[in-house]
Amino acid sequence: MDEFIEKIVCYMWQYSPEFISLATLLTSLGFLEGLFRIAGKSGLCAYNCIAVCIANIQVLHITKYDLMPMPVPLGTVLFTTTFLSNNMISAKYGSSEAQKSVILSFVVYAFFSISLILSLMHKPLQGDAFLQESYQNYLAIKRLFTPSIRILCASLISFLLSQYFNILFFVRINKILTNVLHKGTLPWIRRVVQQDNANLRQDIEHGAQKQAEHWNVSSLVSVFLSGALDNLIFSSLAFYFWGTVRPSISMLFNGYVLETTVIRCVVIFVSFIVFRTRMSEANSESTIHY
Repeated sequence: MDEFIEKIVCYMWQYSPEFISLATLLTSLGFLEGLFRIAGKSGLCAYNCIAVCIANIQVLHITKYDLMPMPVPLGTVLFTTTFLSNNMISAKYGSSEAQKSVILSFVVYAFFSISLILSLMHKPLQGDAFLQESYQNYLAIKRLFTPSIRILCASLISFLLSQYFNILFFVRINKILTNVLHKGTLPWIRRVVQQDNANLRQDIEHGAQKQAEHWNVSSLVSVFLSGALDNLIFSSLAFYFWGTVRPSISMLFNGYVLETTVIRCVVIFVSFIVFRTRMSEANSESTIHY
């Protein structure tokens, strides 16, 4: 099985990194959709926990996109989808539930990392072929998690701040769009939602559709702003202030902030092209059942 997976990995090297990242994005959105259909809010929370853990391992690996001059750390594609997932939770279940999801993801990732570090405290055994394989696995875990304490701390700090501001931006931008474009009429429609009036229900559905469109715009803007904030905080802490080899300011900004932000923008727009219907459904349901 190991040789089979290695052959697949080597075979995929002939394709561009952009193609592989697109496949990663579509796979992530597929699992996000599946978990949402299976378990609703719990599925979205589970997706966030898993995605955060994986993305913070991927960030240790750096790739070079054909369309960009500087190498960039991986994990950006998967981590960006957690902003979309939290916006779905905020739209459908409320911002307080989205904040709980952020805290849950934070705790799960901290537990995940601490548990693996604790496992390294068991002295490795060496001997026959079986024990030698176990020893190599020990070295692999050690290589991944021993030098990444700075990555762990930088990830947790940037994760909490960026996700908090993502929810804040999402709610505030949506409120501004609603107040400006609806001029305060939508709250009145919501208050009389239970009246048995066909025309009124049609107006409600139209208002819900418009509100869903506002939420899509709000999510686009909030993910862009909070993603840029996450890039800036994480890159500055992990690679410049706490890094063992400090990159130059130009490399830090161009490779780790600017180019990663461009990748996030592409991820956002592709996600909403593929996932726009589901976002609208979630938002529309939330508006109708206000």
